[in-house]
Amino acid sequence: MEPRRSSSVKWVLLPQEYCKLALEVFETQFVDRLDGAQLMIEGRIYREELIVRLGFLRPNTIRQINFEASVDFDLNKENAFELLNFLMDPLASWLESFLETKEIEFPPLWKKHRFKNRDVYMQYSTVNSKLEAEADRLLGLEHGLLNADEDGLTEEEQKDQPLH
Repeated sequence: MEPRRSSSVKWVLLPQEYCKLALEVFETQFVDRLDGAQLMIEGRIYREELIVRLGFLRPNTIRQINFEASVDFDLNKENAFELLNFLMDPLASWLESFLETKEIEFPPLWKKHRFKNRDVYMQYSTVNSKLEAEADRLLGLEHGLLNADEDGLTEEEQKDQPLH
């Protein structure tokens, strides 16, 4: 998952509990229209940016359709969980639109949208999260060679860390 801001370098993963709860909400809301597709939610918290990815993976395919949302974030002034919850609405709108039309006419690069008096940046991608994680594992990248945070924790170790 690539950040929108060039200053976004060090990050922590969204807490697994949060992703699980958000996923349950999406699955409940769209249960009748998923046709066996799997949804996934993942994201990162940077000092100046939050990113959330809503993934949609049809059965027996490797092409994962992702709707990604990013918003500017001030760690000292804003509540990360409130902003994460805020991002769920535009992501749900994009998924709704996709399920209705079955077409993909979304921007492949970050594009600014105004949503509830705030700038939200959205993009579409086809990165398969599970394949990417497996490739990282095979290359040894899960051991923190590329994505250790400032405490030296890898992505896997960050999953068990509380959000500060």
